Amino acid sequence: MIELPDDFRDLLLALDDAGADFVVPYAKPKVIRGGSELTVVSWGAMVERCEEAARGSSVDAEVLD
Repeated sequence: MIELPDDFRDLLLALDDAGADFVVPYAKPKVIRGGSELTVVSWGAMVERCEEAARGSSVDAEVLD
């Protein structure tokens, strides 16, 4: 059996109580930017950076959150 630190266990319980607002349905990502040559999958703080990079690129890149 794996023992989790109390603070980690509390975090998991809080996330479990967070509800559907924090759940992304399987295979249903949010399309941030459409594209046809490349797909970039990102999450969290890196989504904005990936979107900026895609805008500045000559490649038609799709960005998914």
